[in-house]
Amino acid sequence: MAEQGVSLDGGRFIAARRREPTERSSVRTPALRASVLLLDDDPTRIDTLTNDLYAADFGTLVAMDPTSACQLIQRPGLLAVVFSWQFIAQSGGSALIAALRNSTSERLTFIVFSCNQQELLEAATCDIDDYLPSDHPPGELVHLLDDYVL
Repeated sequence: MAEQGVSLDGGRFIAARRREPTERSSVRTPALRASVLLLDDDPTRIDTLTNDLYAADFGTLVAMDPTSACQLIQRPGLLAVVFSWQFIAQSGGSALIAALRNSTSERLTFIVFSCNQQELLEAATCDIDDYLPSDHPPGELVHLLDDYVL
């Protein structure tokens, strides 16, 4: 039997395999606190950030292009938008930030990451709430988000 997510004829997907009950599967998973929209095109960075956020009970949505970002930002339960300035700069810069802000009626926290001082200065002119260096230590994003949740 094929694994979940393997596309079959016409884009239909096979249901997940049934697993035998295990001790772990009987433990109730805590509810997620909120979701974070990640905007980036680097799969390694997306994976790292998603794992860090999930470990702290944050859900994640990922957009790797501006169209997806403008669609996903409308989802309820979002707390923040976290993005690489390089991704934003390649995708329209301040115009994309404005489009994202205008795509939702919610007041979301926008957090940029970059190690380039010039990029951070550009981001500062675009109504960004906070920033992190690209090489931030694990858990730093969660700590920053906690400041906005509390």
